[in-house]
Amino acid sequence: MQRSLGLEIVNNIDYTLYLVTDYQSNHSIVTQVKSALSGGVTLVQYRAKLMTNADVYKEASEITELMHKAKRPLIINDRVDIAMAVNADGVHLGPEDLPISVARRIMGATAIIGASVSSVEEAIEAESDGANYLGVGAIYDTVTKSDAGVGIGVQTITDIKSAVSIPIVGIGGINLFNVSEVIKAGADGVAVVSALTRAKNITISAKELVTEIKKARSF
Repeated sequence: MQRSLGLEIVNNIDYTLYLVTDYQSNHSIVTQVKSALSGGVTLVQYRAKLMTNADVYKEASEITELMHKAKRPLIINDRVDIAMAVNADGVHLGPEDLPISVARRIMGATAIIGASVSSVEEAIEAESDGANYLGVGAIYDTVTKSDAGVGIGVQTITDIKSAVSIPIVGIGGINLFNVSEVIKAGADGVAVVSALTRAKNITISAKELVTEIKKARSF
């Protein structure tokens, strides 16, 4: 499988603002991605639920084309098979998905593999298994993902940052009003769903988030 990214690039991904697509948004998935890219989103995770494999493949193919034209990475949630089929840049895996080591063996060294974690112990294990980055959360209470549980707070970001050497991305309930404390706690970036996908104007909301992230990094 030929990838759009080489190993050197994979190790230097910009995780500043990470869009996770939302099938419950009033905006189509394609509109979400196009608008977010215009607003400065640095990478996208395509997450599809309640769709047939054929529909997922079709939509993921369209999103891959958009992302590769923009020269920004596309991550597929859960589905190693879809990621391989559409030539996406990687996958994001949760505790109920394929093991990281298995996904790495299938996808190769230049795939971006992210892992969802909520504790230092999970973070250390995921890094040891070969994850390129960690999605830490849910940081705050969120209604977007029903099984996310109670928010774990920003201190967990600080604790994990000191325990691993790979990038970490805060996720869960993050918005314009709390994004700065997530960055100040040590996150390399933030992953957002509703803060963008359910905004009236996704492009403007993305620009505002990027501005707040840059401000927080300057402190």
